[in-house]
Amino acid sequence: MAYNFTGLVNGTGNIVDFVTVINNATNEWLVLSILLTVFIILFVSMKNFETITALTSTSFIVTVIAVLFWILGFLSTGYMLIPAVLTMVFLAFNLIRN
Repeated sequence: MAYNFTGLVNGTGNIVDFVTVINNATNEWLVLSILLTVFIILFVSMKNFETITALTSTSFIVTVIAVLFWILGFLSTGYMLIPAVLTMVFLAFNLIRN
């Protein structure tokens, strides 16, 4: 399968064009790996809170980032809803537990 990188060679040098071309070439794995990396970094940095609170706040922040990526067209709707559903599940568990 040949990839078309003409957006990188003949493009404007815009970072959005670069991310769009690379994200399309990798079937959205670039943005998904960015979201996963942000989730892991935020979760580890919020471990001074309880685990469920850290999961809830981390998934909420990743949901906001995923919505921004979705608005930019980097992420499909199905992938954008995954962190939103996780946020709702963790929030419900957090509310039930307290």
